[in-house]
Amino acid sequence: MRWVACLLLLSLAGCTAFISKQEYAAYRAVRMADSHGARLLAMQRYVEGFPSGHFYQEVQEERRTRDVDVFNAGKGTRSGLELYLAAFPDGVFVEQARSRLSAIEVIEERKRQEEARALALAEERKKRDAELRRTWVTRFLGYWTRSLAGVSNWGEPIAQVARANTSFSQGFARPPRPRCTADECVKYYDSPYAVPVPGGTRMERHMRLVLRVQMEEGRVERAALLLPGWGFSRWAELEQRRAVIDGDPEDRRGAVDWALERIMPELEKLPGGLQLIEGYELAAITPPSIAASGELTDTTALDPSAPVNRIQGSAPATAGAGLGAAPALPSVEELVQPEAPEEAPDMVMAPMGVDEEGRAVRGGEMTLAPMVVPPEGAAPEMEMAPLEIPADGQAPTEAADPDQAIALAEAQALVVPPMVRAYRAGGLRIVVFTAGTDAGAPAYDGVLIERAR
Repeated sequence: MRWVACLLLLSLAGCTAFISKQEYAAYRAVRMADSHGARLLAMQRYVEGFPSGHFYQEVQEERRTRDVDVFNAGKGTRSGLELYLAAFPDGVFVEQARSRLSAIEVIEERKRQEEARALALAEERKKRDAELRRTWVTRFLGYWTRSLAGVSNWGEPIAQVARANTSFSQGFARPPRPRCTADECVKYYDSPYAVPVPGGTRMERHMRLVLRVQMEEGRVERAALLLPGWGFSRWAELEQRRAVIDGDPEDRRGAVDWALERIMPELEKLPGGLQLIEGYELAAITPPSIAASGELTDTTALDPSAPVNRIQGSAPATAGAGLGAAPALPSVEELVQPEAPEEAPDMVMAPMGVDEEGRAVRGGEMTLAPMVVPPEGAAPEMEMAPLEIPADGQAPTEAADPDQAIALAEAQALVVPPMVRAYRAGGLRIVVFTAGTDAGAPAYDGVLIERAR
């Protein structure tokens, strides 16, 4: 190679030009470059640093021959254009390369902005879905209250009621599908949720809203929105993400008041207004006679009539339907086809602070008095309070025990009594009710709408 020969000749004084160590190092970098890009950059550094160098013409000639090929190879990418501009600042296509690089930078900036916008929208959608899941009971209960109160033909068969009332029919037909007997049709809306508790842990809970339409001799007479397990408390927990201790009277009353603040505005919007009914007595709420269908509820839907696109466990889309299309809805007759009655255990949830029989407990566990075991062979003794014989000859009564009286008064102070508010709205009677904390499961809270007779 010429540069090797020249170096040899230098030592023999055969090469008249003097090559400095710096030029030698720069030229050697050109010859020893291990990649295409490194060689181009090394050549640029040599011609820029040694315009009168011994190898200038050789290196510059190679650069001229490569100018077009390097530009064409890299003109479509940022890295290619940056390499061209760095290696050929005096190249034929410098202005074109700068223009293309500016355009690429604009495109990349727009792409970054779009990606940032997409991430922001995804995060916003995530927050919105979480908010919808948190507030679904408020929306669903409001939807069904309005739909049921707006039914125009109470007292007719449910199939005719559905056909004549669009809002009712749309919500009734959407999953989870209703299940019916000859006496009632029931839809179960369910969702799990978690309540954070101090210490970084959380309680896994379950929210259920039951739509129950009841018939007499095949005709719709009443409907109820039932929230089992002291449901107003569970509703407040779900939406507020704060544990409600039903055994704590203040907590329970606060949850009931909170729920009423959301129910009453919906009722007050009904045509004709509300007229309070004094002295109304609510009959006992019995559990539905048929269980849930097992379908999961899309609680991000804005209302129960929204198209199904995220419900798991729902029927698959019909053949030929587009990807993500909602399954075909059954006819009204298919929806209300009676099934055989069955045992339908409702959601059983002993509230915090109250056991299944409504007794107050502490720390989430019922405290039992220690069992006293008599000595072996000894007959157990039963202690009874002494009897007092009144002077007037009346039947003896059990002596008053001050400690028992105090304990009874304390227990009664922990019980929040049931609440019933009945109203007349046109030809309907609307009842808002809660279960007392001394009630056993399922301890329904809810709203009843029935034809007033």
